[in-house]
Amino acid sequence: MKKLLALLTAVVISGSVIEAKAEDWGLERVKEPFSSITKKIKVNENTKYKYAVGVNPLGLAFGIANVDVEFYRYTLGEGVYPTVGGEFYAYSSGGWDVVGLGVHVGIKKYFNEEGKPEGFYVRGFGAISYLGADYNYAGISGSSSVIALSIGGNAGYKWLFGKEKRFFVAPEIGLQIIINGSIEIDGEKLNEFSGLVPSGGFSVGYIF
Repeated sequence: MKKLLALLTAVVISGSVIEAKAEDWGLERVKEPFSSITKKIKVNENTKYKYAVGVNPLGLAFGIANVDVEFYRYTLGEGVYPTVGGEFYAYSSGGWDVVGLGVHVGIKKYFNEEGKPEGFYVRGFGAISYLGADYNYAGISGSSSVIALSIGGNAGYKWLFGKEKRFFVAPEIGLQIIINGSIEIDGEKLNEFSGLVPSGGFSVGYIF
């Protein structure tokens, strides 16, 4: 936990320093893609839905807590909405004690005539995760941690139900590329996931 808090503090401090020094380092152009995206974001005051919060009940069975939020008041186009989420997981297996914490952001596009947040959709996302592990087995012990990055895309379908169509179920499946997702301690390797791997989820939630 101390390592994780130190890591988060370092990320915040380094981010502030980089932003302050960007102009001195001639990195103004790095901000241009992000500025162009934020300029395209529009506020939709007339939408019936404001945002949706979903969790993955299947993940809880494997010790994974996951939450996703979609923002319908902000749009990048008809049926195109920003998303943000996070996950936490912890488990023990074969001498490994593993803890993971991650955040992800993305854009979701719904394909229907009115751009409503229901029906078939595709989602692109990027994520950063902290993975820490302790190993103690057969006389070998140690600790290590990594920061993993991933980018990918999923396709899914969202069903709305209930009297006001506020509850939803949304399964999805796709592919993602994970970088630096493995840990090795004294020759013992924890293969979380690295390279091109399947991606998916099953979300149940409520739209506000």
